[in-house]
Amino acid sequence: MARKPQFSTFSDDPLIFAEEARRAALQTEGVTATAIQDIPHPFWLVSALLWQQTVRFDPESPLWPDRDRFFVSSSRLLPLRNAFLNLVSSSAPSSAATELFGLAGALPGQAIAAACGMTLAEKILARRFGRSLVDHRTWLLALPGDLETGVALEAAALADRFHLDRLTIIVASATSAPEEKADLSLALDRIEASGWSIRRLDGDDANAIAQALAATPRARKPRLILCETSGKTTPPPRPSRAKDTAKDSTQPDVSAPEIIPSDTRRRGSVQRSWLRRLTRHPLRAEFERTLERRTPARLEDDFLRHAGESLPVEHEGGGSDTSLLHFGVKARERLADLLPEFVAMSAGHAPKSVGVSPGEAGFFVCGPREPAMVGFMNGLALHGSILPCGTANLSSADRIRPALRFAALSRERLLLVLIEDDPEASTCPPWQQVEQLASLRAMPNLALFRPADSHEVAAAWLSALSWRHGPAVIVLARQGSPASGQNTSPAPADTATPPIRKTEQGGYVLREAKGGPTHRAVTLIASGPEVGLALQAQHRLEKEGVPAAVVSLPCWELFEKQGAPYRRSVLGQCPRVAIEAASGFGWERWLGDTGIFIGSEEFGVASGFDPLYQSSGLTPDVVCTRVRALLGVTQKQEDRARTETQKRGGDPRLRPSPIVKSNHRPGPGR
Repeated sequence: MARKPQFSTFSDDPLIFAEEARRAALQTEGVTATAIQDIPHPFWLVSALLWQQTVRFDPESPLWPDRDRFFVSSSRLLPLRNAFLNLVSSSAPSSAATELFGLAGALPGQAIAAACGMTLAEKILARRFGRSLVDHRTWLLALPGDLETGVALEAAALADRFHLDRLTIIVASATSAPEEKADLSLALDRIEASGWSIRRLDGDDANAIAQALAATPRARKPRLILCETSGKTTPPPRPSRAKDTAKDSTQPDVSAPEIIPSDTRRRGSVQRSWLRRLTRHPLRAEFERTLERRTPARLEDDFLRHAGESLPVEHEGGGSDTSLLHFGVKARERLADLLPEFVAMSAGHAPKSVGVSPGEAGFFVCGPREPAMVGFMNGLALHGSILPCGTANLSSADRIRPALRFAALSRERLLLVLIEDDPEASTCPPWQQVEQLASLRAMPNLALFRPADSHEVAAAWLSALSWRHGPAVIVLARQGSPASGQNTSPAPADTATPPIRKTEQGGYVLREAKGGPTHRAVTLIASGPEVGLALQAQHRLEKEGVPAAVVSLPCWELFEKQGAPYRRSVLGQCPRVAIEAASGFGWERWLGDTGIFIGSEEFGVASGFDPLYQSSGLTPDVVCTRVRALLGVTQKQEDRARTETQKRGGDPRLRPSPIVKSNHRPGPGR
């Protein structure tokens, strides 16, 4: 546990206050002198002026909801932030000093996007509850490298689009290298061209910095203040407070700034006045509910009632609208109606391209800026009282990975809908999904849902709302199931449990083999649209006398949390075959010793734009062929696997073996 320096009061002179903070940081356990020297020295003076004159906070309640947000963009600056936080409040809990530690641990530029999201959250909540309850600003201390990243430039453009005039970013530069100065100037020009107000100041001029900070509330644009110095890494030595007191008052001090006394009692009265307004506010109960992140009463019942009304409608031609994207969009619209704190964002200019209905209101359209969009969502979630939900294409998963990883690191709840490309569309780009699903599933604290039908879509939304360990990602297919003309959504084998309840367990037996579990010859496991393909293969295998069960596995994370007996009852003891139009990485945990995987392990050929299932060998005929081949050699594989597992001292029924990949297209004549 870090030692907290004890200071009863802090100086009204910002220069002395900055020096006190530097000494307090040096006294903190684990902070070295090198780490202090690595902090651009204008930040100490800027922070002293902010805490004395500008930042809205209560020393006795440092985490009250309407406080100003003050953050840093890098772990290099954490000693500075924690030192000032400890100085200004002797009663600050340990969580206050480490609040949003992950924000400082993110990659360069991510903190700027998150700060923009926090400012957007303040704007949304102020519109909903009024300025009497929500009236604060966001302050971010950033390094020059943050401004030069692509996500920072995208976030700057969105900050101007959404009119985030309560955001101020302060950058300190102590470099003298011409190349670094040129890069910084170029980044500033780009941000200024995005509609920001830019101020360049001398990092050693306390009066100029104080005036710039005092003028910030009058700004009508997002603001960036650059404090430049001549390259010094440490501030000039300052006399101690005792020497300053003994100094002849008749001698003017030209370096001393105009001092505005910090009134701790006045700051405390601001919070007490806010509490009185909250007590009389007509929306107090709703404000406290969103602040405590409590789910509204009867949310699940109202949502499921709407889901039941939105089941597939049979058309005159005998078919039905079974697009998973259609069900997902309808469910999202219903959640937006039921949850006032639900804030939706979308990537892309054309709403239809990212699953946004033309008449759907309340959307923040971000254009093709997926990294900045997810960065905004991080800020919305970290601010509190907001549940962000973003929509983008699955092909952008690699672009949003840094921001999504930051969301998983901070363990904040947000929802993300990723839409797969339609393999049947002639305009589908040659960007097949291969490793995207596996890489998302490998991310800690993230839950990925890949529903197969309308019931699973509804269950995925409810389970995503209940997931409190980090982000929840729902992957939706644009196309319908390959078996769109058949009943692809039969009742689960356990008819006593509704389909949605079974889906919330992460995996369940969708259709049992004829004769029951004891007569299974093979278990077909799939997720998403491939569940319909597994049902077709099961139908053909049953005609050949091969009893097969179909298991839907929409969410690995939830299925893994179930007990081992339930998982064994679902997967069975017979050979298992996994089917998914993606990489098989990770499937070995569910396949056991003799299972095989049928999917896409290689990129498809761009020429011709072959449909996804044909190019990757995912057809019912291929599945049946592989199953017949698997059952023909199963006994030999089982004997060999059991012998090897027993040599390792384990139970061969529970220990997975390396995956057997089976993704090649059968050649002619096979």
